[in-house]
Amino acid sequence: MNSPKRPTFRSDTRAVSEVIAVVLLVAMALLGAVLVVVFGSGLIDQVQNDNNEQTAQLVIQEVDSRFSTLAQMNDVSRVDFTIGDTDSDEMRTVRQGELSVMVNRNSSCRSTAPLSSLRYESAAGETVAYEAGGVWRQSAENASTMVTAPDVNFRNGTLSATVVNISGNIRESYNTARLETETSRTQSQELTGQILHGSCIRPDNMTVKVTSDFYKAWGDYLETEFGVESQTWNHNNTSLVHLPQSELPPETNDEINTVVNLARNKSGDPEADYMEDVDIGETDPQNISINKNTTKDEYIVTVRPLSERNPQVGKIKEIVDTTTVYREPFDVVFIMDVSGSMSWDPNSDGNTKSEDAQVGATSFVSELNGSFDRAGVVTYENYPAIKQTDDGRYLTSEKGGTFSTSGCWAMTGINNTICEIDNDPGGGTRIWRGIEQGHELFDLTSNQTRTKIAVLLTDGLNNACDNSPPIQPNCDNQNARTVDTAKAADKSDITIYTIGYGDEDDIADGVLKDVASETGGQFNQTEDADELKAIFEDIAEKEKETKLIARQPLSTNVSGGSEVHSPFIPGDTDDIATHNTSSGTFMNVNDPTAPSQFRHRFALEGGESVEINATWYGCADNHWQTTPYSGGGSNQSYNIARCTKLDTSGVNHLDEDDVSLYTDGEDISAELTNSSAWWQTNMTNTLVDAGALDNKSDTTLNLSSNQAVAIMNFSISGAPFDNRMALLYEVGLSESQANPEDIINFRIRNVELN
Repeated sequence: MNSPKRPTFRSDTRAVSEVIAVVLLVAMALLGAVLVVVFGSGLIDQVQNDNNEQTAQLVIQEVDSRFSTLAQMNDVSRVDFTIGDTDSDEMRTVRQGELSVMVNRNSSCRSTAPLSSLRYESAAGETVAYEAGGVWRQSAENASTMVTAPDVNFRNGTLSATVVNISGNIRESYNTARLETETSRTQSQELTGQILHGSCIRPDNMTVKVTSDFYKAWGDYLETEFGVESQTWNHNNTSLVHLPQSELPPETNDEINTVVNLARNKSGDPEADYMEDVDIGETDPQNISINKNTTKDEYIVTVRPLSERNPQVGKIKEIVDTTTVYREPFDVVFIMDVSGSMSWDPNSDGNTKSEDAQVGATSFVSELNGSFDRAGVVTYENYPAIKQTDDGRYLTSEKGGTFSTSGCWAMTGINNTICEIDNDPGGGTRIWRGIEQGHELFDLTSNQTRTKIAVLLTDGLNNACDNSPPIQPNCDNQNARTVDTAKAADKSDITIYTIGYGDEDDIADGVLKDVASETGGQFNQTEDADELKAIFEDIAEKEKETKLIARQPLSTNVSGGSEVHSPFIPGDTDDIATHNTSSGTFMNVNDPTAPSQFRHRFALEGGESVEINATWYGCADNHWQTTPYSGGGSNQSYNIARCTKLDTSGVNHLDEDDVSLYTDGEDISAELTNSSAWWQTNMTNTLVDAGALDNKSDTTLNLSSNQAVAIMNFSISGAPFDNRMALLYEVGLSESQANPEDIINFRIRNVELN
């Protein structure tokens, strides 16, 4: 029998090899699969991180856009935004940086704003942040770059910085940011004010410094934006740029601008270090000179009245010739009591009260101007009777000679009418009848171009009513009717002066006071004949002295360098009196009808002096003209005599002692004597109204740096009061005018996240 075949060794080896190969292939396949799985997980994580950072950057850029709306739009106080799928735990607010601006390397002229940021920080240490209106990125190795520029820029020499100060944190996907308007406004004003003040108002240089985790990127930005090399310090995360004077606006450079400071210290040296020399009335009381010794050494000089009102230099009475038409003409009516008691002889001198009243009335007439004033007479008792003047006229401008009780038959004009008043009258007293008939007399022949004055005299009281036959009409309520009649007269612009001639217990003093008060007149009382005559004269004098003010014709001149500058009055000046000389045309600047205030304006070289002066003239004969005026110290209406033609045959000039010069901060109490006339604005009120004094009790001048006040004292002959005028002198620009307010614009926006 045959035995089965055994496999050979070779065959077995191949089989084993095939098995091993298969196993190896499977193993390699398995191993390869494991390697592929491990490599794919790392790639996915990297991609995921990149996606998160990109998403975060988009979110931060959206925050930048929304916050910019809050920062720039004044009418927006809230914005909403979402962080999408970004994990809110990876978004946080960081408050640890600052933005600082300093000028003149002076720490007292520095403002610092906090820098807060809203950040996304990845697990890999990458950061994307919003800070100061810009978007920034920072690597794990602290290398920073700017994605979008911050709201800090420098244009045309002006720094503008808007900083959003963030409080609160992001807690959810959907968020609200609210602007705290009031605190933002307050902080913005404070920060700008901390920089530009005092000696730093016009800075010589500026330093901008940023402390931030992104300081390196900030340094690159500042260097590009400001155009100067930046500096950075790693130890404190700081970068800065320093701007010299040449990079700042020209108005901050005192070497090339025309800013002036006239103030001096106690030793007399200029208070401002940029002024080489300041001479205010030291060499000559009327002189002002300055010298900056700079490249810009020409200045515009302006000299003008300190007060907005026209000058009020003048006097009363003495300057005005009573034969000259210098005022509105008077129409005067004497309202004379001819009741029975006026026939008494109160002084035992042989003259009745009626005769004493006639003497007083004619003394008033002697004060009138016969060429244009007029007068008439009304007598009253129970029944009125108008005393007609010559030829049946009610008012006449003819005086008719000097009154004499022994020669009445030879009189003419108004004095003759006065003479015809009955020396031994009889009848009752009805004061209102006299006022009523006087009013009618004015209505018949007077008009609004004439000043209407009535002088009412009585020696008693309104009689009580007597109802026995014959019944007297209009008898009830005599006193009230008298006052009502006076009120009607006042509406026709009639001024009534009242005189009670007799014992004060026997006259209607209460009624007479009311009549005078209602019409703007004055009450007088006497028992003496001589005093009665003086009262009539005083009334005439009072009307002329308190209602007629003559403005002294004068003109100013300012010498600057080698030239004399005459005053300029804008507007129509054809009617203003002038004095033409080889130096120019000098107008009467004291004319109340001038269309506006006068001024002098010219250019002055540094080192040249300015001399302020004035000249006053006489007025040519018959060239006074009356014009109504409202104003003066008590805001009354009155008549002013203006000169329409100057008398240049004799002129007066201010002496050195008549001009005093003052600058800011000086005590001016020596000028506050205030002995002005009632129609003038006193010096205290002038300075307060112009803002040169803070209040009426203040004596220290408050002027701009380039201003001086010249007080000119006109010693007008015959004027028993001040005649002073304050001129304001301005040269170049004041420090406040040269204040570059927009050189730094710091804005803080406080924003709270909800």
